[in-house]
Amino acid sequence: MEPYIFQALVDRLREKSLLCNSKRTTVEEQLAMFMYTLAHNASNRDVQERFQHSAKTVSRYFSKVLKAVNRLAREYIEPPSTLTSQVIQNTRKFFPYFKLVGKVLLPTLGFSNVRLNKNHVERIIGILKMRFPILKVATFHPIDSQTDIVVAACMLHNFIHIHNGTDAVEDFDNEANETIVPNGDESYGEDIDTMNSELTAGARKKDEIAMQMWNDYCSYRRA
Repeated sequence: MEPYIFQALVDRLREKSLLCNSKRTTVEEQLAMFMYTLAHNASNRDVQERFQHSAKTVSRYFSKVLKAVNRLAREYIEPPSTLTSQVIQNTRKFFPYFKLVGKVLLPTLGFSNVRLNKNHVERIIGILKMRFPILKVATFHPIDSQTDIVVAACMLHNFIHIHNGTDAVEDFDNEANETIVPNGDESYGEDIDTMNSELTAGARKKDEIAMQMWNDYCSYRRA
């Protein structure tokens, strides 16, 4: 992020009264610690050493900035349309089977029939991961915070783009900048159960759509 864009974001957060200086940290430093965490998948200890603050201070301001950026996101992220695409509505082989497309995440459900939208989504996710490596791996943050981190990354990406920031993402050695995280489901407890439940729900929805399409096809053949 270019310095002038960083300052514009600081000004916006101050203007909206989402962040303010404290006795020990300025808004600039609070945001810098947050951006460093996202850009390097930095652990609390990494940020402590970089900015010379206690673990408690680092954790507190990460949460505060994350909350502030997510509130600001409403201005910079357009919510998905609740309407069904005209392409889907007007194509017999898609409607009504894919009428929920736009309300769900295509790659999660694995709808290969809507290849154009899926490719776009995958490209966007790839760009976000390059700009914010914290999205490439599991983190020490709870699942609810991980969701907010994704929203924050999208908001920051859009903010940079709106302010004519560079689209080029530096290619650096991620292994040297990312924190090694523990392996195994046991390290994440209930988070894994939640994600597995969502994957199961997605698989169930695919099966329901496939069965509906098959039944309609059989009815058409008998007619």
